Amino acid sequence: MSELKSNAIPRGFRFGAVKAGLKASGRPDFALIVGDEPASAAAAFTSNRVIAAPLIVDKENLCATGGRVRVAAINSGNANCAAGEAGLRAARDTCAAVARTFGCRAEEVFPSSTGIIGIPLPAEKLIAALPELAASLGSEASDFSEAAHAILTTDLVEKMAFARLDLTGTDGAGSEVRGEIRIAAFGKGSGMIHPQLVPHAAPHAARHATMLVYVLTDAAIEPAVVDGYLRGQRGQLAHSRCRETLQSGFRQLQVVQIGRETGRGRKGRHDASVAIPGVRSGGRFVVHHIHVLAIPVQAD
Repeated sequence: MSELKSNAIPRGFRFGAVKAGLKASGRPDFALIVGDEPASAAAAFTSNRVIAAPLIVDKENLCATGGRVRVAAINSGNANCAAGEAGLRAARDTCAAVARTFGCRAEEVFPSSTGIIGIPLPAEKLIAALPELAASLGSEASDFSEAAHAILTTDLVEKMAFARLDLTGTDGAGSEVRGEIRIAAFGKGSGMIHPQLVPHAAPHAARHATMLVYVLTDAAIEPAVVDGYLRGQRGQLAHSRCRETLQSGFRQLQVVQIGRETGRGRKGRHDASVAIPGVRSGGRFVVHHIHVLAIPVQAD
């Protein structure tokens, strides 16, 4: 995506991707999204009764942190699904290694896997690749794009979406405060399998989808607010893009919104990360761009 500019990427995040040796093609297969600090997060997961190990760990971690994520660790080439206790160990070992690398809690890591089902995930390959991956992280558009491409599997087209939103409000003293929100998303998914999304604490149902989506914003949004938008919109944001009514036994869906908590704007000037009245309207804008991202998914 040559037209992608760095001023489209939300501030406060770094991205990277490397070849960990999971894909037979030899292409990059391990990506990271790293926040400068723990960020507000919410997620919706497949409601299928059989779910992959990373989703189990994700639910545990979101509950443990109250909706905070520092690092999203995403591998392709291996779904870490239907692998039993070995799959859970692999996901947790990866979280622990990522936490050591970035000096955060293991519970602040959000692991994801996509690819071949039923084969144990060789976590040692991901862990061995971490030093190189950590050293390669950057906040430029090219870094974002590399991470977005590394999570693709059978996809025929890339899936990225971007937006900027200018907001104006007043502070407690009545002075004008101006701010800009940046929103960026990437995902993977090819041939949706009738989604049925539920928040991480909801009971299981029968249907689900093959999709991973990550929506990032530098808006100041608390976890409860992010979760509220996601709960309110999940039916529309994925179900509206179904093209099949098949049900898959193992595939997974993860949607995460990470809202960086930012500081106050300064009087009478544009601040890159203001928290101002009206900033919550950006949440609806975030959800809209999941719809935008669903269009190329449907095209696949």
